[in-house]
Amino acid sequence: MKSFLRSALRMGATLAAAAAPIAAYAQDAVPVVANEGFLLTGLEIVNMVLALVAVIIIALVIKQFGSSLISVIFWYFLIGTILLASSRLMIFLVDLGVLQVSDDMLHISWHVLFYLSMLTFILAGRGFAQLAQDVPTHKAMSRVLGWGLAMGILALAIFLGSGQVDTSVVGAIEQTVLEQWGFIHFIAFVLGGAAGFTLYKQAKTGEITRSLAVPYLISLSLLGLNHLWELIAESWQLIVLPSSTIETVEQFFIVPAFLLIAYAYIRLWTLIRSRA
Repeated sequence: MKSFLRSALRMGATLAAAAAPIAAYAQDAVPVVANEGFLLTGLEIVNMVLALVAVIIIALVIKQFGSSLISVIFWYFLIGTILLASSRLMIFLVDLGVLQVSDDMLHISWHVLFYLSMLTFILAGRGFAQLAQDVPTHKAMSRVLGWGLAMGILALAIFLGSGQVDTSVVGAIEQTVLEQWGFIHFIAFVLGGAAGFTLYKQAKTGEITRSLAVPYLISLSLLGLNHLWELIAESWQLIVLPSSTIETVEQFFIVPAFLLIAYAYIRLWTLIRSRA
């Protein structure tokens, strides 16, 4: 795990340094054809579409396996994917003015949704190890459905309650070590790396689940590295760029990550159908 995180850190620094000048050029070029927000809005729509495709396909996979133990694991993938998409959806809705929260509260809220998604993917990885154990299917199914219900309630509370607690939460965190040193980003980076490593380690051994291993490792590592980029550019300000450019660079990580998740599920579904 330590060597994986060190490698991810080096990769993140390299990608951040490479992406910054590209994004700066793109940001200069975008106003020629559209306003500054148009590109980012369009990319978020792409993320939502890819997430929707992924959710539909993993739902089909769950239906294919019925009430088997492996289906329980794919339920975790479904929940994690929905939570991950929800984190981007919240940003999208705030940008459109549908949700009224401050930038600082949005920053906190969508990161919490991201944490929940990564924890769910870690549970999915641990679920692969349970396939070799004598775990009652009904017990495992009750756990995943309970987890899904809890995550749904938390996500709904974040969407509906962020505006209500905006001032108090932001006031409590502002000017603290959590905010000044970027621990919000650091936690996300570590969780992204941990989720990717756990899924890769557990999924690469099974014939069916192996199709998920590499795409998910790369996807979740990219999402973790996105938070490393935020840590470098936003919290530590080691690279000084306009916020719009920073957000553009983020999409260099996020769009490929969602694309890889959709690809992983398509690959899984194709394999399952070929064996049916």
